[in-house]
Amino acid sequence: MERSALLLLALVACCGLGSAVHLEFSSGLDGWTHSSDDKYNGVFEVATPEGLTSQALKVPEKARHYGISKLLPEAVDPAADLVLQFELKLTNGLTCGGAYLKFVTADDTFTPTGLKDNTPYSVMFGPDKCGDTNKVHLILRHKSPKTGEIEEKHLSSPPFVETDGKTHVYTAILRASNNSYAVLVDGEAKKEGSLFEDFEPSINPPETIPDPEDKKPEDWVDDAMIVDPDAKKPDDWDEDAPEEIIDDEAVKPEGWLDDEPAEVDDSSAEKPEDWDEEEDGDWEPPRIPNPKCKDAPGCGEWKRPTIPNPAYKGKWSAPMIDNPAYKGVWEPRSIPNPEYHSDPAPLSNIGKVGAAAIEIWTMDDGYFFDNVVVSNSEAEAAQVREDKWAPKRVVEDALEEEEAKKAEEAAAKVAAEGKAEEGGDEPDDDDDTDVDVTEKAKHYGISKLLAEPVDPANSLVLQYELKLTNGLTCGGAYIKFVTADEAFTPSGLKDDTPYSVMFGPDKCGSTNKVHLILRHKSPKTGKIEEKHLTKTPLVETDGKTHVYTAILRADKNSYAILIDGEEKQAGSLFEDFSPAINPPRTIPDPEDKKPEDWVDEAKIPDPDAQKPEDWDEDAPRTIDDEAAVKPEGWLDDEPAEVDDSSAEKPEDWDEEEDGDWEPPRIPNPKCKDAPGCGEWKRPTIPNPAYKGKWSAPIVDNPAYKGVWKPADIPNPDYEEDSDPLTNIGKVGAAAIEIWTMDDGYFFDNVVVSNSEEEAAQVREDKWAPKKALEDAKEAKDQAEAKAKADAEAAKTKTEAAAVADNKLKEAVSAVFDLPFLKPLEAQLKPVRAFCEAKPVLVLGGLVALLLLPISLLLTRRISSQQDEVGEAKKEDATGEDDDEAEEAEAKPAAKSSKKAQEEIEEEEEEEEEEEEQPKAGARRRARRD
Repeated sequence: MERSALLLLALVACCGLGSAVHLEFSSGLDGWTHSSDDKYNGVFEVATPEGLTSQALKVPEKARHYGISKLLPEAVDPAADLVLQFELKLTNGLTCGGAYLKFVTADDTFTPTGLKDNTPYSVMFGPDKCGDTNKVHLILRHKSPKTGEIEEKHLSSPPFVETDGKTHVYTAILRASNNSYAVLVDGEAKKEGSLFEDFEPSINPPETIPDPEDKKPEDWVDDAMIVDPDAKKPDDWDEDAPEEIIDDEAVKPEGWLDDEPAEVDDSSAEKPEDWDEEEDGDWEPPRIPNPKCKDAPGCGEWKRPTIPNPAYKGKWSAPMIDNPAYKGVWEPRSIPNPEYHSDPAPLSNIGKVGAAAIEIWTMDDGYFFDNVVVSNSEAEAAQVREDKWAPKRVVEDALEEEEAKKAEEAAAKVAAEGKAEEGGDEPDDDDDTDVDVTEKAKHYGISKLLAEPVDPANSLVLQYELKLTNGLTCGGAYIKFVTADEAFTPSGLKDDTPYSVMFGPDKCGSTNKVHLILRHKSPKTGKIEEKHLTKTPLVETDGKTHVYTAILRADKNSYAILIDGEEKQAGSLFEDFSPAINPPRTIPDPEDKKPEDWVDEAKIPDPDAQKPEDWDEDAPRTIDDEAAVKPEGWLDDEPAEVDDSSAEKPEDWDEEEDGDWEPPRIPNPKCKDAPGCGEWKRPTIPNPAYKGKWSAPIVDNPAYKGVWKPADIPNPDYEEDSDPLTNIGKVGAAAIEIWTMDDGYFFDNVVVSNSEEEAAQVREDKWAPKKALEDAKEAKDQAEAKAKADAEAAKTKTEAAAVADNKLKEAVSAVFDLPFLKPLEAQLKPVRAFCEAKPVLVLGGLVALLLLPISLLLTRRISSQQDEVGEAKKEDATGEDDDEAEEAEAKPAAKSSKKAQEEIEEEEEEEEEEEEQPKAGARRRARRD
């Protein structure tokens, strides 16, 4: 039995895999654990970046939340300096997302599976980029030694993110000795300075603050400029002169067809079979462009165009002049800050680091994290850079040089053959040539004049197709429909070129909308203002071709947005745009002032509250742990770091310029296996008497009058525009003027029309066939992907079974190779062959043998307890004196113990006899049973 147990233990020892804590990924996740929070829908992978040889932690999917962490073997105390470092390779760049690490505050209750976005950290460090944000964060969560309040302190003016696709190493150094910091990228200092000067909010609060009780005097004048009270409108200033007038010099173009309408009935159209005139009304064929007008300059009644009015001046307003009564910008006086304190050692108040965590959201993929360092030693981090990162940089630089050489050769070949790219690439499954966005992180500007301006006063329909092959992570994909202007030329397109309507997708970070913006001119003031649709649909980013349609109906002053012909948003021009088309009828009175006795503080500190007598504000938050004992083996006389004896002074060291040379410091080798070096200090623990600063509770203010608002007065600029589409300007050109961090956009089939039917016909003729092709391709790809996944799963299952089988075989072999079995090697050879051939069967047998004696012991114990209970019941039934029962209790117990011992010895003898005479043993067991 003992030998069986020994064999089983040996088997388990052979099959078991030891785990060591390393902050790298050469052995897989190696202790890094995903959070169990449902928020984290992204799963990290361990993979090898293209061109490199070492594994790293990979972000495999876009638009995901990721959460993973690993406990450190022991907490690292920033009070003894703190060095944080990690490698990051952004294969596909960083358009919108985080790529930082959170160094979690040590806490015995924290587990990696419990990681959340609000898990407390000591330091957050690393890249973050989206839209206008581009920074390498360095954030400290600092606890005020006076109030106990924790506040994030952000490094101001941080370095930019490296997004060239190479592996970069980011290092943050926090020096407790002089309260300084440094941020290194690839070992080069990009930002360094003082902890007290370069963080916002400041580590230490200001000594003074503005007095909240100080009020601006009523007679204080802080208007630097005023309207000139002496100015008068010139007599020749005509406010009613129109902005545009008819061009009397214009001549009707030769060939204009006055008697031909611009649109005619479609003679080929037929009334649908299911048309019900009672429900649908009289059927009319759809209108189509008049074929006779195709080659003519125009059809229908010719009207003279308009030109800018040289007499137009607009509404007159008096000029602004310096205010003679101006006293300057008023500021309240300063008073001592009651919260002021000076923290001379801020790194002792950010908390020890107990774990490293990657808790991010990103719209990108292809990140690789590796070689995370959490240390008190700058030299150790530098050594990791030299050993791990430097070789990668050499490989990547060589690959970059090779790619550049190939690109030059390809360009030279194209030039030699006289080839030039014309237009854009063609999207899959479509023979049309589209306008293609070919590169990431670029500004694009292209436009085309319309054959003639389209007037929104007769309704306006805007439509175009968009295929976002690679999705849309950060950028615009809209079209600006430029206001008609004879001075405009496509080559002069700018970002501020006036447009009538801007329509289409825009997505970056939290922004995800299909814009519909009107540039509306007030008929009263002439001021032009952008009116944004407030309820916008979301962007379609599945990689297929979608058709976006905006309909502005002049007869109903309504709008509609369609995607793929399906209405996504519709409503009133007067209700759904911001600012509103028509200004409010009333406005707050700018002259109305809040009364001095108005009380608008809803809550106040309880004036009757008093601090309890036993409340000690000076009690420290933590105290020394008097129960702590110095670990055995602590080396008090050994420093934690020593000079590197192998270091040599550089040959170009100039002591006059560089100062006295000192060898770098390295970890003391004598401390490697010791629990610690240097002076041992007791750790601190939470002080049970700590209460912090006392403050009175907040109560309702009995004098509270509510939120004060000025009185409303009629709006002098109010005027109702009953026909707003007549005031957005005619559309004279279509323009794509965008900035994007993505590539692979395809624009096609732009429509600018007054007819909803025409746009619908274009959708049917141009977009519908593309959709059919893309849907068919998607179905095919999904079927192939499923078949591939099923095959991979089956292969993985087979490989896993083979690996497990090999592990068991190795374990069995290791057992038979134990030294005490060597003399029996020849006799055990057939047994060994059987066990190695059927290791699973052997393992099952060993487990069964292990469980057998346990089962016997449990059976005997239960039987013994039942006997004792029966004996007790018997004694109770006889009614014997309790004292006599107690005196007699020892005798049966002794007999029972002796009997049990005899039974055990008898069974052991029987088992020995069974090994020699199996048959006899079987007969004896049968008789005994």
